[in-house]
Amino acid sequence: MTNYEIVCVNAEKPHDHIISVGTKRDDEPVKVRSVKWVRRAIKNGDGFYTRSPKTQKTAEVERYECEEANCGFKTIRSAADATRKNNLNGLDPCEDSAAT
Repeated sequence: MTNYEIVCVNAEKPHDHIISVGTKRDDEPVKVRSVKWVRRAIKNGDGFYTRSPKTQKTAEVERYECEEANCGFKTIRSAADATRKNNLNGLDPCEDSAAT
């Protein structure tokens, strides 16, 4: 099992679905990954989290399907213990949008 910190996100309208994220592991450079890749990695046992730069508090990231009427988009979200400071929606956009 590998743990990845998510440091940036790219989202699309209309429901602000996260479509790709920047992941960092140890001292490796940030890699932009598709949500499909992240969802598969979570299913296979890898962990993803966000971290507040100010408090260092972390929040786990989980697979999620949009619950808006007739949507069902398969994406990810911060777990229920997230705060504004470590929530996926509070992260800056990734600079390189070419996701793997």
